[in-house]
Amino acid sequence: MRIDLHHHIQKYKSGEIGTERDFEYFKNNIESIIDDLRRNDVKVIAITDHNTFSMEHYKFLKESFKKYDYDCLLLPGIEIDVYDLRSEKLEITANMNIIVSNENLELFNEKIKEIINGCNVDKFRIEITELFKKLKSFNKICMLPHYQKEKYMLNLETINEISQLKNENDFIAFEVRNLTSAKVLNKSNLPSLYGTDNKKHKNVDYSKLPNIVIEIKDFNNLLLFLNKNPDFIEKELNKLNVYEIDVDLDWNSEKIKIYNGSNLIIGSRGTGKSEILSQIKLKLEEKYNEENIKYFNGSDTKSEFEKILKDETYKLQKNNIPIFDLKVSEAFEKTFENVNYSNLKNNLSALKKYKPVENLRFKKIQEMNALSLPMYNEILDENFLFKTLIKYKNDIEKINETKNIFKILEGKKKIEDNNFINTTNKIIEILNEEKQLLILKWFSNKIVSQLVIQYKEKILENKGIDYLPNDLGLFSIFKKHWEIEKEIDNLLKYDDNVIEDSKIIGFINEKVSVSLKIFTKLKNNKVVLVKSLTEIKNSLYKTSIVSCIENLKNYIKSLEKDKQKQNIFETIYSLKQKFILSDGSINDSLSSGQQSNFILTNKLLLDSNCRVYILDEPEKSLDNLFISDFVLSKINDLVKNNKIVVVATHNANIALRSFPSQIIYRAYGEKDKSYFGNIFLDELINSEGKKNVSTNIFVDLLEGGEKALFEREKIYGKH
Repeated sequence: MRIDLHHHIQKYKSGEIGTERDFEYFKNNIESIIDDLRRNDVKVIAITDHNTFSMEHYKFLKESFKKYDYDCLLLPGIEIDVYDLRSEKLEITANMNIIVSNENLELFNEKIKEIINGCNVDKFRIEITELFKKLKSFNKICMLPHYQKEKYMLNLETINEISQLKNENDFIAFEVRNLTSAKVLNKSNLPSLYGTDNKKHKNVDYSKLPNIVIEIKDFNNLLLFLNKNPDFIEKELNKLNVYEIDVDLDWNSEKIKIYNGSNLIIGSRGTGKSEILSQIKLKLEEKYNEENIKYFNGSDTKSEFEKILKDETYKLQKNNIPIFDLKVSEAFEKTFENVNYSNLKNNLSALKKYKPVENLRFKKIQEMNALSLPMYNEILDENFLFKTLIKYKNDIEKINETKNIFKILEGKKKIEDNNFINTTNKIIEILNEEKQLLILKWFSNKIVSQLVIQYKEKILENKGIDYLPNDLGLFSIFKKHWEIEKEIDNLLKYDDNVIEDSKIIGFINEKVSVSLKIFTKLKNNKVVLVKSLTEIKNSLYKTSIVSCIENLKNYIKSLEKDKQKQNIFETIYSLKQKFILSDGSINDSLSSGQQSNFILTNKLLLDSNCRVYILDEPEKSLDNLFISDFVLSKINDLVKNNKIVVVATHNANIALRSFPSQIIYRAYGEKDKSYFGNIFLDELINSEGKKNVSTNIFVDLLEGGEKALFEREKIYGKH
């Protein structure tokens, strides 16, 4: 959830230049405004208009939350103009936010009216310590003014007096503009806060607000959280589902808590962060299964990208060009193995032994089964087929799946004899439902002519058994052989033209997609391959089929001698690739940074349905803008959706702005010890109860030390 303690509804002062704060617009667009709050998970918001508190505005927003069913803690507040009596520049007016409990709404409204006392909002200002005295009866959050030193800074004595005037439960902090300024103040043990200070109501940038996992239900919770009450924070964190993991390393064994939400591992290089991360990964895989865990290693993006590229290239090639690898020849063999020749032989044996009651009927069956292709012109006259098929159709194989075989074969130009086609068409007119029987007869003689010849004499022996088989299994044989013939035709149809295809393979950021385009052409060594496939096609109905398949296998094996090859495409085809980005750019390759962006984007953006996300130094090869705009946003979305995120990092943005529920610090020189804590408290504790102050650790490890931090303060200027 996010907390916005500096939010405006109405522009009051004439000096509010460049703002579009208007209550009428606010009212007319309240549904979309609340949708924006909901989308960004803002669950605490304080109204802080300049020198004014409007009960009308507060009540309208409160009622709107109820109307649109949005659970958000709305707090009354004010951004009031103050000055410091001890300052050398008394003429300078600064702004200070005061926020109180919603339970004190009426009292606060009356007190502000009393303090302002009808004064013009442009002219009103009050001495800061005097304001604290007047608000003594309220528990409050105070955001003190904090500008550049040369412009305005509260006098140290004034700050000390304020600390004496504040109530025990008050929270006093300096208001800053961003996290960088907050870190600078934090280094000096000065608390800080910031809000949106929105200039308009549309497209407010809530993303800069910290996304915390602790639930704030009321103003008292908020004060406990801001004042870093350890009991409250520990109690709330324990609601997140804590998984205790036994980490067993060669040099260390300890229990580590992993929370729902963000978990951070920091430490100098060589302190065992990656080893601990690997152990956490193994333990969580045991709990959630490997497929529910996404793992990103910032040091391994190049090899991972190459693997994805190879897989995606293979998929494109597979969809567009023949697959010439062992799987094809194995598929050929498997196809023929699946043909139940044994069943066919058994049925033929049963048929030859069958002794029907009517000898004439049996003779016609024999004639049908003994029929060979060269004889069909002599026998296939309309009357003969009509009478025979009508009379004996129930004794011929019953096939339910072959109604369209004739059309398939005719479409493939397998039957070229016009005489045969014309005769068949006449029969189809009479026997529409039985047309497949004729085609089956034609085909069966082609495929099992050797079997029929072999059994012809035995059939005539008529030794006799007591049943007639209903199904010879000829159609299954036809179907298998026809499928294999069709596939070979497909393999052989490709010529020397360049084959092109492309597909989107992922994203390099949230908006820019990456398409892979391939250009593929057969190499000169295709001749042997085509010859082998042609032999198989020509031998489909001959006993030599087995040796032809064996020849193909041997050829494929010769191509696979190079064990580095993942598939035969690399041997038979030349390949060129291009990467087309949706922003319009076309590249022959992606840079290392783009590859890192690609891997991390697709793990966080496209694979957002997993349970656990483990990132090992994701900042490698990534620029800070991508980390800030995308990586942090996605980590916060995952945390919001109750995922487990574990990150080992040296990047201050990731470490601090992900607001980790758990920090694991690996101390240099203490390889057998980890320190544990969270971002909300200022201490880390090891298993022996020894403490280590986290603010110094963050500055040293993540900012490059105190000197570097303050140098950046000077460079960037504003806080």
